[in-house]
Amino acid sequence: MGAANNGQKVTDGELLQAVKDHPDPVVSNTELSENIPLTSTRVNQRLARMESQGLVKSKRLGSGKAWWVPSCPD
Repeated sequence: MGAANNGQKVTDGELLQAVKDHPDPVVSNTELSENIPLTSTRVNQRLARMESQGLVKSKRLGSGKAWWVPSCPD
């Protein structure tokens, strides 16, 4: 799919599911943007908002960020 939106909408639920479905325990913005029609920047913005709601967690790793869904939401 790539980063181009092509007029497709990605819901928060779909983005959350993409994080959950990733084969690794954590996933980067770039990895997610390769599989859904959002840019890496937009993925980061959306996940940051979801993090403030307690739906995902993150950790800065170098210049990037790793995201995951907590086993027990805050």
